[in-house]
Amino acid sequence: DGSQVIWVTDSVPNRKVLRYDGNSTTILGTSEFSIEDPRSDGVYAAWEGFKAGTTNDREIYFHNGLILQRLTTNTFSDFDPQISAGNVTWWGGVFNDFQISLYDGNSVREISTGIRNQFPQISGRNVVWQGYDGQDDEIFLWDGYKVTQLTDNTVNDTRPFISGNHVVWQAAASGVGTSQEIMHTYFTHETATPANITSYSRGITGIMVDLADLPAEAVLTADDFRFRVGTDHAPEDWADAPAPLSISMRPGEGE
Repeated sequence: DGSQVIWVTDSVPNRKVLRYDGNSTTILGTSEFSIEDPRSDGVYAAWEGFKAGTTNDREIYFHNGLILQRLTTNTFSDFDPQISAGNVTWWGGVFNDFQISLYDGNSVREISTGIRNQFPQISGRNVVWQGYDGQDDEIFLWDGYKVTQLTDNTVNDTRPFISGNHVVWQAAASGVGTSQEIMHTYFTHETATPANITSYSRGITGIMVDLADLPAEAVLTADDFRFRVGTDHAPEDWADAPAPLSISMRPGEGE
């Protein structure tokens, strides 16, 4: 990434992740177990490595430029981290139940459903991967808000890559045997309409949220929420909105 280079050196039990920034080399992490697939976006770094005391449970590690943290704490293997603008994606699971996970700088979430979701790639906060739709492999996109299935055909679509809002992948050319072709598409975000913009001169004056399985004894305050305001598709960069005047709870009155 630019002048940045990241790699793994030495052997077990002295495995290390090194990064060269154009001037000097720094050790980002060490382990007495195997480390593989380091990635860097110029500031942040991520890799997979075996958890202590195991021989088949790979976990994802993240270096934010200052400290090292482990992003996964499950009992199955996590593979092939990819990183962009501090966001990290990877795939993991058991048997065919492979899912795509995303770390957005604050928390980890699964963004895929179904089975056999593999080989994610990331650009900013947009993630693409291949997944099984019940018949064959198709290409899926997470745009920061929702998942969209980009392909829906009768051939296997595999190994997607993404740059900005452009996506390429390989697919078997229908009707010509085993020939593989390179496919391309691009996507745009939806334009706001009157259905999701308020015309009231005072703007939005209230929001109702239905929370499933909230403990009966829970008491929520304004400190449990964060409100932001902006006009583009990158809410992580929006400014904080004015704090709400009050938070009211109505237990048992949701769905």
